[in-house]
Amino acid sequence: NASGRFEEISNNSDTHPRFSKCIVENEFMARLQFMALYTASYWAYVILVLGVPIKVVEQMQIGLGDVLKTLVTPNGEPYSKEFLDLFQASFSRYYVAIQSDFRAEPDPRAYNPTVNELAESAVTMFSQLFPQWNKTGTDEVADAELFVEQMSVRHLMADVPVDLFRSLKEVLRLEFETASPR
Repeated sequence: NASGRFEEISNNSDTHPRFSKCIVENEFMARLQFMALYTASYWAYVILVLGVPIKVVEQMQIGLGDVLKTLVTPNGEPYSKEFLDLFQASFSRYYVAIQSDFRAEPDPRAYNPTVNELAESAVTMFSQLFPQWNKTGTDEVADAELFVEQMSVRHLMADVPVDLFRSLKEVLRLEFETASPR
């Protein structure tokens, strides 16, 4: 899913020209962010929607740690501590944002230019990683175009957990069942 979203955005340079360029030029870091976003979305579904017990979450943490040990950079080297820390920080930030959005009751009459917490977190993370995707403050037209592009990207990012939740519930019919004692 993360690779699919990366491909979708990177190949859509007409709608997101600066963002597409940034993620293509820094593909590894962009894929790391998409992976953290999707991992957080899966975790949010399991914890917030399915309501799995804490023992299951503890096992998920062990599994995530095991998976992170197997990841390699494009050069075939294991992720450095820096990359692992960035993944963990991004994952945590995205999970907290999804959790906040999940529990929020937005006012339907209010305009929210940031869309939701997840969208804002994603734009913030990508802006920190890709400084060229920030407003310059020196070119009003370019900054206005970037603002519109960032709004569009916010909506793409906000849709990630919604699309995933819908797919897990309606297509895969994912449920959590406790094992009955034998």
